[in-house]
Amino acid sequence: MLPGNSSRYARNLLLATRVLPTSGIVKKRLIDSGLLTLHGATLSGIWRKNTLHQALDPNFVIDADDVLYFAGELDTIEYVGEE
Repeated sequence: MLPGNSSRYARNLLLATRVLPTSGIVKKRLIDSGLLTLHGATLSGIWRKNTLHQALDPNFVIDADDVLYFAGELDTIEYVGEE
């Protein structure tokens, strides 16, 4: 987070999270994963094999080891990080 405990005052954050091979969203389309309908957070990009995908098609299929980038409010980002 931010140095000097200033993170507790941050409202908008960016979270990067890697999709584990055992995750329930592996091999699911974005539209079926529930990641496009999070309240307070937006899936802003996916890093896969040295390529950043930003214009995300709802039919994009999530793979293990994809890195998902979410932007949003602190409470929602904490929830996404726990998934």
